[in-house]
Amino acid sequence: MKVMKRLFSRLRRRSGAKNTRVSHDDETDLLQGVVGESLLLTNAFFVGPPVSLTDLLDALREGCIMTPCTNIQVERSFLDCLSVTEQFLFWNVLGKSRQIKRVSLVGIDPLPTHVLATLLQSPILVELELSHVRLVGDLKVLRGDALASLCTIHLWNVDVATTSGTTASQPQQNDFVKLIMNLPQLHELALGDGFAFDGPQITAICNALSRPCHPLKSLRLMGASSNHNNHYFSHGYHVTQALDDQASVALATMLQTNRSLQSLELSNLQIGLVPLANALRQDNRTLCQFHVFQVHLFCRQDTTVEETNALVEMLRDNPVLTSCLLPTCSTRSEMDFYLQLNRHGLRDIQVDVNRSRYTVVELLAAENDNNVNNNGNKLSLDCIYHVLRDNPTLMNV
Repeated sequence: MKVMKRLFSRLRRRSGAKNTRVSHDDETDLLQGVVGESLLLTNAFFVGPPVSLTDLLDALREGCIMTPCTNIQVERSFLDCLSVTEQFLFWNVLGKSRQIKRVSLVGIDPLPTHVLATLLQSPILVELELSHVRLVGDLKVLRGDALASLCTIHLWNVDVATTSGTTASQPQQNDFVKLIMNLPQLHELALGDGFAFDGPQITAICNALSRPCHPLKSLRLMGASSNHNNHYFSHGYHVTQALDDQASVALATMLQTNRSLQSLELSNLQIGLVPLANALRQDNRTLCQFHVFQVHLFCRQDTTVEETNALVEMLRDNPVLTSCLLPTCSTRSEMDFYLQLNRHGLRDIQVDVNRSRYTVVELLAAENDNNVNNNGNKLSLDCIYHVLRDNPTLMNV
């Protein structure tokens, strides 16, 4: 009882929680509502009043850290305070937790694959984030059911090393990507700095997404950017990662056949937009968000004339896309017009075909009211004119 009170007091002071009711009759309620939904473990955990690792492990075993807490972030500084035996106990207890659904590992170098497999044995774990992590060991231990429950994976600056700990060859990183793409419940995937994003790797991702009924809904690929000194800018300029022709073709081919992906983000990646725009214009009617942008200001470039024309034609013919973040181009206003039509569902309204005159007027009025309530702007005259132009019978008395 004293251990649970002590741990509660420590976590409560760190989180700044106020007016937290504590039940002295049931120790499983002692840590409820302390840090919201997240628990951050760093070396600061061992600073202040004495609380042992055993206290934390007991709370994790009994699922009484706090009722709404489902997220845990473990940083290297926390593990540095533990012995090898204590780390083994920590990973095993965390892997058997019936409370934690989301785990974030930050700055851990090395992270043995068998440790990750132990952590992932929890059947309720649905989200994994690795940031600045060097994964070491045999990838085979991650096969089978080790990753089966994961729905969301974010990998930022993850290095996949060989069993001996040396830097991995490109095929091993590609094997890791293939392993992730075969997860049966994967809905969201983000891959960041540290991945090659070359032709074979992008092809592996796209081949998986081309299979019927692949579960992935959201894909984010964020390339690396290197900083180069330049006497014109005090902070230098950045050069982003360029995708080769094989990667561009693979992405365009995937968009032609994929029927599950709803969001695609390509940031800090230089890529030809024409093949992607053509696929979204002619074949794809499931992707709603298409974002291609450069994070760093000095990397941003205007589109070519060919790319601009392809993007306009894409939005002119695609009634599904509702969000597009694209490089600067001269026809941005026209593109925004088509996006607004799609967002309000006004693209294919036909009086006496799929709508009566009354329902069209009601729809326009409702969309206008929604706009006013959400952002204070009325439905643009361009959109109203579009509906009236395509449905002149609306003006009949």
